[in-house]
Amino acid sequence: MSKALSIIGAIFLILSFTACSTDNDDNLSDRSNNFKGVWRLSMKTIETPIDFHNDGNLTDVVYIGTNSPYDTEIIINNNNSGIIYFSDTVTYNTRDENGTLVYMVASSFNNERVDIPLSYMLSNNSGIINYNDVEATFLLEGNTLFMTIEDGFVAKDIDTFEITVVQDLTYVFEKQ
Repeated sequence: MSKALSIIGAIFLILSFTACSTDNDDNLSDRSNNFKGVWRLSMKTIETPIDFHNDGNLTDVVYIGTNSPYDTEIIINNNNSGIIYFSDTVTYNTRDENGTLVYMVASSFNNERVDIPLSYMLSNNSGIINYNDVEATFLLEGNTLFMTIEDGFVAKDIDTFEITVVQDLTYVFEKQ
């Protein structure tokens, strides 16, 4: 009986030292601090390459940033909130020409900065960002933030306005 009590006492003593660890809290705080800050758009990509220029060259890159303070950016605060600013509006259209889908791109820059509130949930180095009824997943790798919007790339037929192409769209941000 006393041997069993000694074993239980030893187990209790070991557990009392390990239960007080704050490693998880510290790691979460470090990840949150790494996530906090200004993130500027460097690139937008899609999952399947497309011939946007109708020249036979496929690409999955739909935008390359200019590293300008006028580019799209996300500002993350510590309290699971922040803002996102989109510097432009892009519309992708298509037309079927003899069985080939031809792409047309129209883009306009926003003259006034309109910050859109966002909320986020962070778990390890990934999570979810919500803004304007849009839910995007994100992955944090060092100073790069990948934010993916499921079915975020949409192209419509220029004549019928029917959707012709839908793909996931990934925004790639660099920490400033």
